[in-house]
Amino acid sequence: MTTENIAYAMAAVMLLFAYFIRLLALKGKIRMNQGYRFRNVKPAFLATYYSATIIPLSIMEIVGMFGTALFLAGHAFYHVYILAAVGTAGIYLCRPRKEELEALAGERIFDIQSGFSPKIRT
Repeated sequence: MTTENIAYAMAAVMLLFAYFIRLLALKGKIRMNQGYRFRNVKPAFLATYYSATIIPLSIMEIVGMFGTALFLAGHAFYHVYILAAVGTAGIYLCRPRKEELEALAGERIFDIQSGFSPKIRT
C-alpha cells in the first residue's frame, strides 16, 4: 500500500467518524465533555450543539491537512487539491443548521423575517 492510499483511507474513515459523532451527539446518545468554557452557557442545549458542531468541523480540517502532509513528504501537488476539496465537502455536510438547533431546543427560535428572534420569557 502506498502512502497516498493510506492517507485517502484515513480521510474516508475520519469523514465517516466525524459525521456519525455529530449525529449521535445531536440525538443525545453520547455525551461530550463540554469543558470549562461551556459550563455557563445558557440555555444548556447550546453547549451541546456547539460541542457537537466544533468537534466534527475540526476533524474535517485534519482531512484537508493530509494533502499538505503528502505534498511536504514529496508527493504530487494534486493531493493537496483533492484532500482539501474532500475536507471542504465534509465541512459543508457538518455545518451548523437552523433546523438542528431548533429541534434540539424543542421550539422554533428563528424567525423567517428577521433571521433570529430570541424568545423572552417572563
